[in-house]
Amino acid sequence: MKQLLTVIENFSFGEADFVGGEPALDFVNTVSGRDQSAPRDRLDSYERLLDWAAHANLLPGKRLRALARRAQEEPAAAA
Repeated sequence: MKQLLTVIENFSFGEADFVGGEPALDFVNTVSGRDQSAPRDRLDSYERLLDWAAHANLLPGKRLRALARRAQEEPAAAA
């Protein structure tokens, strides 16, 4: 069985990254090149996940800010 190494990349999300019509499809699209030798994962950190969730309008801003604060207070848990 062939094992692929996923490249984690620093990425800034924008409107063009949310074209799936559903958050689940857009989440799946955060990894690209699954059929290539080096797939790319655009969620390189918990902070990036919160950024993605904000762009996807999954949670209210107040909740996202609370999660970001908690991640700063507990970086090991956020990692």
